[in-house]
Amino acid sequence: MIAASLAGAGYLIYYVTAFSTEYGQENQVSSGTSSWLLLLVNYLPSITITFCNAALPLAYEFLVKLEDYSGHVVVKLTLIRTVVLRLASLVVLCITMYTQINCGSTDACGISTTPSCTPIKCWETSVGQQFYKLAIMDFLAVVLMVFLVELPRRFLTFKFDWWILRSIGPAEFNIPSNVMDLIYGQCLVWLGMLFSPLLPGIVVVKCFLVFYTKKLSALVACPPIKSPYRTSGINRFFMFVLMLAFTLCSLPVLYSIFGFHPSRSCGPFRVQDYMHDCVKTSTSTLPSVLSKSYNFVTSIAVTGSIIIILLVIIYYKTYVTSAHRENAQYYKQQLMRVSDQQNTTTNSGILNVLFT
Repeated sequence: MIAASLAGAGYLIYYVTAFSTEYGQENQVSSGTSSWLLLLVNYLPSITITFCNAALPLAYEFLVKLEDYSGHVVVKLTLIRTVVLRLASLVVLCITMYTQINCGSTDACGISTTPSCTPIKCWETSVGQQFYKLAIMDFLAVVLMVFLVELPRRFLTFKFDWWILRSIGPAEFNIPSNVMDLIYGQCLVWLGMLFSPLLPGIVVVKCFLVFYTKKLSALVACPPIKSPYRTSGINRFFMFVLMLAFTLCSLPVLYSIFGFHPSRSCGPFRVQDYMHDCVKTSTSTLPSVLSKSYNFVTSIAVTGSIIIILLVIIYYKTYVTSAHRENAQYYKQQLMRVSDQQNTTTNSGILNVLFT
């Protein structure tokens, strides 16, 4: 059922994104189409992704309760499913946009030579708009969830003593879920800042407003979460998710810079074959010393050496952390052994006093 829901959400995102792009290209305001209808259709992919990210985790929380796991496993399993859902939704969105951008073959002016295919002309602008709209919809979803769901739910459960309200109860302030929201917002920044330079600033303002909205929710609407979880284990899990998200977000961005042709009809890189060619063009005009220094720093030998050094440092840090953990476990066992010996000695002394 979980796999089916993920597959269904992926197909829905793919279909809605393709429909939105085709509808926007075929119908313009100048052709008589309502501007409000065009706005709604343009926001359909963002609305769909935001709805899936908000609705499916609630279904996962309900299903995991039926699977009869322990409290710690319930939290981690729900988080894993939520992570897969959110990352998969962004992956499907990127793949869908890639298929639309790279639809068929184009001539030197960026005009499609395939009759059945209409690629996006200014694809950098379109990609930036998608992630901008995702950030806006994510913010609206948080605000609407707090003011239209959590606060009324708290008021109704406090005001009326109905059995259905008692069974539902107020919404819980789920810290791991809120951290996942922050990681998702960071993914939007990583993916979209190349195509929408103002997106990081927008997300900063969004995080500022979301903080106070969530503060209101935590203080007024939501009691603390009842399911226990280990902080250290959850923190390690979040660090792994953040690293995985950064890796996945880096791949399409790096491919856009080094392996994908820019738009020929618009954009600052329209005269370049690839985005990174502008760096070569700029460095070629520098003095000879600076140009050679740049070429040396960006050479494969230097970058490869830096990567190897970083991997060695990561391995060393991991080894040291593991050794410290083993030492802590050893000292803990020693303390428990000494405590048991002291208890045994004390009990023996008490017995000797009683029987003498």
